[in-house]
Amino acid sequence: MSTIMRRNGMSDLVMLHETMDQLLDGALTRSGTRRFAPALDVSESGEAYHLELAVPGLRAEDLELTFEQGVLTIQGEVRREAPAGERTYHRVERTAGRFRRAVSLPGRVDAESIRATLREGVLAIEVPKSADVKPRRIAVAVDAGN
Repeated sequence: MSTIMRRNGMSDLVMLHETMDQLLDGALTRSGTRRFAPALDVSESGEAYHLELAVPGLRAEDLELTFEQGVLTIQGEVRREAPAGERTYHRVERTAGRFRRAVSLPGRVDAESIRATLREGVLAIEVPKSADVKPRRIAVAVDAGN
């Protein structure tokens, strides 16, 4: 599971944790099949959290998104057709199989307004913040001295 964290003195430790997650996601599972997780970028603006997931070749029907208890989960499956005829492979780098990414969001969000768009192999997800957690400007009143 990934967690959005603001950069601070712990950013090196967070980057190490994410790198280890990526390494372990590429490890062999007990069944001998390769696990993988598509690359994920997470950012934040004043209005929303933004996620971009690299999913080249996938269609919208290959993906499933859920949001529950502050966690956005993205699941899918990359299929690879078996070539016709007999082949001997010398190198196989493309991965296939099921994947699951779970991102814990740090604040309250408007779950009913989450939008996901798939374009040119990138799944873009916008998760709007709840109105009560968005930054707002507070006006300062001038006391007339009465």
